[in-house]
Amino acid sequence: MNIQAMILVFVGGGLGSLVRYLLSIWLNQLKYFYLGTLLANIIAAFLIGLFLYNYEIQPDKHWIKFFLTVGFCGGLSTFSAFSNENLSLIQQSRYLELIIYIVLSIILGIIACLLGYKWANGSLF
Repeated sequence: MNIQAMILVFVGGGLGSLVRYLLSIWLNQLKYFYLGTLLANIIAAFLIGLFLYNYEIQPDKHWIKFFLTVGFCGGLSTFSAFSNENLSLIQQSRYLELIIYIVLSIILGIIACLLGYKWANGSLF
């Protein structure tokens, strides 16, 4: 067991979770659907693409992998909150919002991850 890696994941995850919580408080007041979680997941997808590329070119920088990728991005994005919010939309019979939320989350998440990766390696522009 690597204690340093565990501490980096723990601290990064806590910070990512805090950012997600603050985004949710701020954006979910708009009452459209769960914009806070959607934005947190899209930001995390972009950042993970960016961080993964940086880790690929600097594999000796383990803190990028543990603190930023596994910890911060793992804490910032959350499949459990996404699943819970989808269940809530189903229970409220808000099916159009449910479909929009699922489609936006998946498509924008993949695009954001790709853009982060391409931005980091300089091939975006």
